[in-house]
Amino acid sequence: MLEIFVIVIEVIVLAANILWEHLGIFVTRESAFEWFVASQFTLIFAYMFIRCRLDKLQSNDVRKLIQSLKPLLTHNATVLRQDEFYSDFREKIAHAKFTIDISHLETFSPADEALPGSATQKYYDEFKKLIRSRPQVRFRRVERISSQKLRWIESLVRVMAGQANCSLACLITAAEPRKLPTMSVQLIDNDITYLVAITEHTEAHLARDLRICDPAATEVWLTYYELMLWRDAVKVIENGNVDQDALARVRAEMAERQG
Repeated sequence: MLEIFVIVIEVIVLAANILWEHLGIFVTRESAFEWFVASQFTLIFAYMFIRCRLDKLQSNDVRKLIQSLKPLLTHNATVLRQDEFYSDFREKIAHAKFTIDISHLETFSPADEALPGSATQKYYDEFKKLIRSRPQVRFRRVERISSQKLRWIESLVRVMAGQANCSLACLITAAEPRKLPTMSVQLIDNDITYLVAITEHTEAHLARDLRICDPAATEVWLTYYELMLWRDAVKVIENGNVDQDALARVRAEMAERQG
């Protein structure tokens, strides 16, 4: 680019000489000099503008390349605190392309543990918007029922009913120990897995979740999700269609557990 700029300057010098000495375009030497200087400044500004545009385009291309390579370069596992999980998960959902598989196996509503202004509350406040803003992404959710989750599951039905990209299944367990031996798994597309609430603690700043960025690992955990969570759960909503019989069964079971 700079070499071209120098060549053009030389051409302008030659042109100024021809216009002055041979063609007599300019009346005085001063007017020829003024034209020559103005031409150079115009060329300099044009060069700077083009150079900036090219640098910006190259920078954007490099940034896009890095983003596309990121999943391939981050075959890793990262531990997360609860607030880190919800922030990270919400951001990954917003950029998902194909599928999002969610499971919640606690006996209480996840919204109940959300502190005002926390990343958890922000995630659940935006959950309905996220679903409707990504109609091309398939959402599946497995929700374990309990005596405490009737209102929560009813709210999920209202949010997901009629949304063609959404399915909801309820896992009915024989008893209600708070912790199950089954792992709560969240999957995004074919390359990101979250294992949630692996450990328990009373300190909010300690890690409890694990994010794995690896297509092979995600394929394994997708099989786990299908066989251990989705297959045996009661399908309340499939592709936005509510199964009223299945919903009635889930409601009756939760009402019975409430006593």
